[in-house]
Amino acid sequence: MNRRQEYLKYLLEKERWTIDDEEWMLSYLERGELGAFENVAREAFNEDVASYKNVRDIRLSESALKSIHQRIDMPKPSLMQSIQLHWVKYAAAACIVLLLGWGYLYMTVFYSGSQSIPVQHVTTAATERKTIELPDGSFVSLEPGTSLDYPATFTGETRKVSLKGEAFFEVAKDAKHPFVIQTKHLKTTVLGTSFNVEAYDTKLSKVVVVTGKVKVQTDEDKQTIILTPNQSVVYNNTTGELVKKEVATEAQFYQHRRIGKFNYRGVGLDKVVEDLQRYYNTTITIEGDTKECMFYGDLFAGDQLEKSLGLIATSLNATIKKDTKNSYTIVGGHCR
Repeated sequence: MNRRQEYLKYLLEKERWTIDDEEWMLSYLERGELGAFENVAREAFNEDVASYKNVRDIRLSESALKSIHQRIDMPKPSLMQSIQLHWVKYAAAACIVLLLGWGYLYMTVFYSGSQSIPVQHVTTAATERKTIELPDGSFVSLEPGTSLDYPATFTGETRKVSLKGEAFFEVAKDAKHPFVIQTKHLKTTVLGTSFNVEAYDTKLSKVVVVTGKVKVQTDEDKQTIILTPNQSVVYNNTTGELVKKEVATEAQFYQHRRIGKFNYRGVGLDKVVEDLQRYYNTTITIEGDTKECMFYGDLFAGDQLEKSLGLIATSLNATIKKDTKNSYTIVGGHCR
């Protein structure tokens, strides 16, 4: 599932839409590119989307659009806007039918003369991961127990967001408007790159760069460090110490987690187990000498942990023992 399709699915599953969500959907409808929407509908209903494509009842489409726009509190459109709306009506007709078939459509856009920019607040539950698209086209993958605040529209000289928790950022390039992530103790500035920021209410805060270059600063800009790919900086929230490290393996983990596939070609079993423990927030113990074995294979983030452990066990001729609800042991086996 591509990012646009993933974001469409996310919007349609939300109970209510924010102003930014509504503006994004209106922009999507105006473009008339309905392929991603049809894919989401196919997945949701598990039926042939071709049946929707055969809908040609323009009166139904007009009625649907009229109903939607009656729910949008906006000034009466100009003649040009009316012409544009007339064109969009037909371009988006099939999409509107799909929306109505989905069962609900929350669109209440408010246009006002106020200059204040609404702040969007996104959170994830303790076991939830979520990817969102920001107004500038950047993507943010939120880890469990994370919150992100960002403006409905980026204005001014920078694109600033606030983070509490952990997230992977893929920032759209815009040299004239640096992207800034503010956490409790660190400020990270970037022009266009991908990196992971970890800033829970714990002892340490961390930034890991996968691609590009970022600048990390402490409170009141007392310390500044420049990071390039495969480098990280760790900030001790207690002592105020800022330490730079080379972390190629850790950067690779974040990249794999983002794409949803952990690719191993001769990686030690202890490292594979470490990745699984981090991703699934669990405890895995290796009994015997198999921790020195090399593992070859792909593990998918969307799979249940037991399936991934089963693949590892098969490659080693080992067995998996479930100790508690959230604890496993790899027993026996040998290197191949």
